[in-house]
Amino acid sequence: MILSLFRRNRSSVLVLVAILAALLWSKSIIGLDNKIFLFAFDEHDMPIYAYLIQFVSNPLVLKIIAILLLLIQAFLLIRIYMKHFLIENQTYLPVLIFILTTSSIIPLQRMHPVLLSNILLIFIIDLLYISFKAENSLSIYFQAAFYVSVGSLIYLNFIFFAPIIFISIIILKPYNWRDWIVSIAGLIAPFLILWATYFLFDIDFNLFIQQVLNSFDTEKAGKLPIIFVVFLAYIFFLSLLAIHHILLYKKFKISTRKFYLIFFWFAILNVIIFFSLKSSGIELLLPISIPLSIIISNYLISMKKKWLAEVFLILFFILVFLIQILSR
Repeated sequence: MILSLFRRNRSSVLVLVAILAALLWSKSIIGLDNKIFLFAFDEHDMPIYAYLIQFVSNPLVLKIIAILLLLIQAFLLIRIYMKHFLIENQTYLPVLIFILTTSSIIPLQRMHPVLLSNILLIFIIDLLYISFKAENSLSIYFQAAFYVSVGSLIYLNFIFFAPIIFISIIILKPYNWRDWIVSIAGLIAPFLILWATYFLFDIDFNLFIQQVLNSFDTEKAGKLPIIFVVFLAYIFFLSLLAIHHILLYKKFKISTRKFYLIFFWFAILNVIIFFSLKSSGIELLLPISIPLSIIISNYLISMKKKWLAEVFLILFFILVFLIQILSR
């Protein structure tokens, strides 16, 4: 039923996903959900995000832009798993899982910096996977690292995704010290550009440093609703089943296994960031939804007991819609 519908590789399925996203966001867009839920990143806007957000002040327009950015991420996700053969069957199921997961966070059904940095994250993942077969990967690693630092100037905690660059180098390539050097240079370059910009416009760079320090000292948002905790536990349960399946599956290409290994490390990195930084919060569900949507979809599609896969997917739907009802 639901699984067979979203397993199809048709444009009509994408339209259906877009409609579903609009429905999940509907109350937030039309302003029926007026609860204020501040995150750590709301206290201190990073430079690039502060610059971009100043051009739009209308709350409705901002929410429409936000949902469009989410849909753009979903469509870019298709490019990732089809281009790098992460799922054997042509399917749009990861797009559905991604939209359901990211739209489940009602307080984030608005414009916020993670929506922008998440787009950069998809480009970074693509670059890292491209580097596997690239003869000269220096420019690729520089660009990926550059995007990480640019992302941190949008959403500060994004800088802690930098280790995934070096983890990928270890997993994908034989040792070459140049890869490490250019990656470090790529991480430094955006901050040098920012310093030069502040210098040219006679802005005290110490203000930026103080802003960063204050951001790290900001507490994360309040307690999560019980139904959302149940949903997170369900995602964790499905992820464990999916990871177990991938570990036992013998037909993956070497490249695919390496790509999934990077996904695993990225998920671990997200968990470490969440529990070690008091300024991080449930917004991290957006970046971790990128690998998890692919991992879980691969598991559901590969299941021999299709009725059980249907049950898992239906439960996913039920929990997301219960969140919409009980968390407002």
